[in-house]
Amino acid sequence: MNNVPTSYLFWLFWLAGCAGIHRIYNKKYVSGLFWLCTWGVFGIGQLLDLFLIPDMVEEHNWKMQRRLGMTPQPNYLAGGFHAPNQIYTPSVHPPVMEVNQGKSEEMKQRLSDEDIMVRLAQTASNHNGRLSVTRAVIDTGMTFEQVERGLQIMLEKGYIVMDNDPVKGHIVYDFMDIS
Repeated sequence: MNNVPTSYLFWLFWLAGCAGIHRIYNKKYVSGLFWLCTWGVFGIGQLLDLFLIPDMVEEHNWKMQRRLGMTPQPNYLAGGFHAPNQIYTPSVHPPVMEVNQGKSEEMKQRLSDEDIMVRLAQTASNHNGRLSVTRAVIDTGMTFEQVERGLQIMLEKGYIVMDNDPVKGHIVYDFMDIS
């Protein structure tokens, strides 16, 4: 990350005939080269930059934080412009409000393979015909073993196709008849 005192030190290179080095330091290459070729836009631009350097440094640091995936603290840039919101919405599915903590009486009984497949198909119809193991466990309340066994049977019978989610990369089962 760049800092303001270093930018001011580079600004002083103007006295040695190298104007615009502070702009190059803050990744403003085009204007930095223009300042270098025109001796800081004949000194006027260089003098104006005395007041603009804090904004340049803060803008550069903000861009670098975004590029590196860091979320900057909500603050205002020195010029009064607010950095855009960095709102991340990680889930495509609505948040789960209630999770089955204990096994219900129905789950304690051994469900037949047919019952498991029917429940999985009903759950898939609520999710546009695409279902992951975890989503099926959450929505049906069945165990992971029951869901995996049901999906494996349906896969072997040709009712569903195994696929990868293009965004997250996890395995999803595509119920081709349900869309």
